This record gives sequence, structure tokens and C-alpha cells, in this order.
Amino acid sequence: MTLRSNQFMADMDTTLGSDEEIIVQWARGGLTTLTSARTTVEFQIGIPIMLPNARLTMRLQAIDPDMSVVHIDPTFLRSVAEELTDVHFVAFLVAPPRSVGALAAWRKTMALVASVVLNPDAAGSSPLLRAEMARLVAIAMLTTFPYDSTERKPGSVGIEPASVRAAVEFVDQNAHLPIKPADIAAAVGLSTRSLQYALRRYRETTPTALLQAVRLERIRGELHAADPKTASVAAIARFWGFVHLGRFAGVYRAQYGESPNESLRRGALPSGSRKALIGPYE
Repeated sequence: MTLRSNQFMADMDTTLGSDEEIIVQWARGGLTTLTSARTTVEFQIGIPIMLPNARLTMRLQAIDPDMSVVHIDPTFLRSVAEELTDVHFVAFLVAPPRSVGALAAWRKTMALVASVVLNPDAAGSSPLLRAEMARLVAIAMLTTFPYDSTERKPGSVGIEPASVRAAVEFVDQNAHLPIKPADIAAAVGLSTRSLQYALRRYRETTPTALLQAVRLERIRGELHAADPKTASVAAIARFWGFVHLGRFAGVYRAQYGESPNESLRRGALPSGSRKALIGPYE
């Protein structure tokens, strides 16, 4: 996932769109118009537009434009779509956001992502944090823009396969790394879609929910083991990929019935707790 800005002048035929990456673009200033044989798109300030999923020749007219652009890998986005939805993602439509509410949510997400990605100190602090930013962008695209899809067929429940147990073990051993659902699937010899189905069917969870649960457990272990006088809840949470601290605190309380600060103040691991991965925090 990349986030960048463009400033230029143009009145020319150009090739836009891509089948190798998914691109959303929005204007922060100036006037920009795209015209094809079928449609004309005028960029309104602050309104993001999903660009074509294939390369198209269009007439670009731009006067003092100030554009922001976000790119994301389509394979990664499809893996997120398979996990979050009950349909098969096919392709985005060339369209603005679904609703005013979707636009507001998009702006909040992109402001958060920009604050991390465009901040060298924050972006470089944790590989998990960078991976989480890409995931937030993928989710924002799926919830903001309309797309074509096909229906899934439900399967039947049977005996839990060894691949599910192997996936759980792989996550347990590698949760400190910026792994994605596709990495888990590859490690156990499944496609991302098959892993998604298997975890939903046999564990009533998803690859990302499984990752979050294990990372929350590691955070809890580190909070109990840390010195309340010197440790930082925010630093530990960010190391494990939780950038939105308010949301993290809510998820943590829902899981454990206490706040992260309360866990930190306990100062000792409860009996039967699992081991923690201690990392370098400041």
C-alpha cells in the first residue's frame, strides 16, 4: 500500500487505471476532469473516486490540481474481502463513495493512515503497524466503494482438519511478525479462501481475528510482566500493530474485563497465563 500526492497541469489523452493495483484518487484543490467515450468524471474537492480496474485511454484536463492517491495490491485486497464478506469480490465499479456516511468513514480512516504512513518515526516503529495500515485501507475501500461480487456456497461441518490446527499453531509462533492471512494459508498448504472457510467452520473465527486474539494475549502477558513505573501501554500496543489506542482499549476490555492500564498495574502474571514475547519498547 502506498499513499502519495500529485501536483501538475495537463490537457492530454492519457492511460489511467490498472489491472495490477487498485487506485483511489481524490482532489484537494484545483480542477480535474476525466473524459472517456462513455463517461465524464469531474473530481470534486475531497470526494474520492475509484479508478478503472483496467487500463483505459481517457482525456485528462487539469488546472492547478492537488491530488492524493492511494494504491493497494489487488491480491491483498481480495484476501481481506474473502475474510470480511459472504460474497466473492470481483471488481470495484468506477464510482464515488456509496453514501455520505461512507465518505465520512473514509476520510477518518485516511487521516489516521496518513498520520502513520507519512510519519517516518511512526511508520518505521513496527512492521505490524505498517501491515495494519494496509489492512485498514483495504477495509475502507470495501466499505466505501461499490463493487461487483458473486455469491458463495455454504459448506457442511465435519471433523476439524489438521490444517486448521496447523494454522493456529503457525499464528501462535509468528504473531510477532507482520504476517497476513495469505501467509498463514501458504504455511499450511491452503488457499486464503479455503483457510477462511475452515477457520469459520471449525473455530468460528477468521484469520485476522485469530491474529488479533493471539496478539492481545501477548500484550496482556507483557503488561502483567512489565514495571508500571517505566512501561507504556501505548508503546506495547503499537509494537503489536494497534495504532488506534482508544479502539485497542475497548477491544482489550471486552476480551479481559479490565483496561490495559489496570493490567499493567497488576504487576504480576496470573497463574496459568501464557508466555509473552518481550520486545524493545521506549
